[in-house]
Amino acid sequence: MGEASESGKEQNEVVDVEVITLGKRFKVSDVPISMLGRDLRRMICARLPGKSGAHVVVQHGSSPLSLNQSLVQQGIVEGCVSLSCVYLPVNIAAAWRFLKGYQVDEEEFSLHGVTQLEGIQSGDQLMRLPNTLKRLAFADGFADNLDLDILPSSLQSLTLPDEFDQSLDHVNLPIGLRNLTFGQLFNHRIDHLTLPSSLQNLTFGWKFNQSLDHVEFPVALQRLCLRGDFNQSMDQVKLPGSLLSLHFSPMFNHSMDRVNLPTGLQSLTFGTRFNQSLEPEHLPSSLQNLTLGGRFDETLDQLRLPASLQSLTFGAEFNHPIESKLPRLQSLNFGDAFDQHLELGNLPSSLKSLSFGDEFNQPLDPGVLPNSLQHLAFGKEFNQPMERVNLPSELQSLVFGDRFNQAVSKVQWPSGLKTLTFGSRFNQQLSQLPQGLQSLTFGNMFNRRLDQIQLPDSLETLILGTLHNIVMERVALPTGLRHLSFGHGFTRKLDGVKLPQGLQSLSFGALFVHLGTVNLPNDLQVLSLDADCSEILCRGIPLPNLKRLNLAFPWFTGDLSAWDARDLSNRFADPSTRTPL
Repeated sequence: MGEASESGKEQNEVVDVEVITLGKRFKVSDVPISMLGRDLRRMICARLPGKSGAHVVVQHGSSPLSLNQSLVQQGIVEGCVSLSCVYLPVNIAAAWRFLKGYQVDEEEFSLHGVTQLEGIQSGDQLMRLPNTLKRLAFADGFADNLDLDILPSSLQSLTLPDEFDQSLDHVNLPIGLRNLTFGQLFNHRIDHLTLPSSLQNLTFGWKFNQSLDHVEFPVALQRLCLRGDFNQSMDQVKLPGSLLSLHFSPMFNHSMDRVNLPTGLQSLTFGTRFNQSLEPEHLPSSLQNLTLGGRFDETLDQLRLPASLQSLTFGAEFNHPIESKLPRLQSLNFGDAFDQHLELGNLPSSLKSLSFGDEFNQPLDPGVLPNSLQHLAFGKEFNQPMERVNLPSELQSLVFGDRFNQAVSKVQWPSGLKTLTFGSRFNQQLSQLPQGLQSLTFGNMFNRRLDQIQLPDSLETLILGTLHNIVMERVALPTGLRHLSFGHGFTRKLDGVKLPQGLQSLSFGALFVHLGTVNLPNDLQVLSLDADCSEILCRGIPLPNLKRLNLAFPWFTGDLSAWDARDLSNRFADPSTRTPL
């Protein structure tokens, strides 16, 4: 009877708690002494500002407040008691263990201070999210029902799981949310969802195909992305004036005649099936980037482009002559079907980047490429002579497609060219290269001697294709070379080859088994092997600076004990994924 009376007394007795932190004080009044330390700590943390990377530790005297004992069990029994709080760095290992269901001393408080969580697997993990959390993303396969009302108000970015397909009527999203991404299966109306006024980016998944007529978009929205199945009329949709980017799905194919695009819109992307006429009044004068869908096949006479446009991308089926004057574009990308002859003056003098699709195979007349051009990429079918082509003096990057196999010995390479890439069929002799070249890539068919080419001292990357299998002893590799890759057909020994001491990355193909003949430089950081070099690896190779070893042969079963353990930490890769173990 006495014990019961004493227990009832504890239930009724309260204390006032004075909390001291960072030189400031506040009081938590009428705290039952029967309360667990865990619950008091929650009350205190709710009153304190969250700090990224730090969590609150509550001290009672010289000891931390125990989570699993009542206040009376910890000697807090009457009057007014003082507790001190300090911020300590987050223990990431403890936070990870708690999320995985392991027992940790700090329990859910181990998450406090964490700002980003990805790969959430169950609804239980959502119950104690910290008020410092800014970014939350779910793992593939998440199937639990979601209570979005419990998300912390600090959240700024939310990516919902692909399986999420719940109604959002009257759901309260965090007021500070800036980025919201729906998963693949979500397909509910959002008319009755109040989107946070702070929302800047909104992305829907592949199954979403609901009317947006009565949706009230936030005034701060800057980017709207509609993917997959969306194919609803936009005539009655009130897009916010703040919108800068609008991306339509591959299925969208509605008239734009009555759509009010915001006057400040800068980027507009249509999907694969879009093939509607675009009148001049449809495109805002502020538009900078326009991507037309794969089936769009209107002539440029019908499409009057705004003068502000900087980037224009045509879809796969566009194949009309460039007869109208293009605005002062900086980037122009043609689709796969385009195969029209370009006349002098067709391309704007401001153009910096030009790419052609697979079917383009027209000769380029002298002067047709503007001097301002910095990046030029040809498609799969292009196979025209280049010796009479005036490559612009500003050109920095040149990419040829798979079928290109023309002589280039007399080509006048621009002195500023930094990247040169040849396609699969190229197998012509090179005599000279620009002195400033930094990256040179050959395709699968190339099998020419490299000792007859003066590789520039500036070269940092050299990639050889599948069939290249010529001795390398007389090749003068530049001292500044950082990345060297041999193709699958290379089988030559390299005992007489001097690899640059500054080489950082070296790759061998599936038939190379002579690793023991290679004098590997000490500075090597990445070594990739597609063939079985088990015997050599097991003997050990002294590479003090190696950071990653890619083994692409799944049958390796050797003993690597001969390697210095310091050289193996996080340096092996799984053969199927080539990601560090």
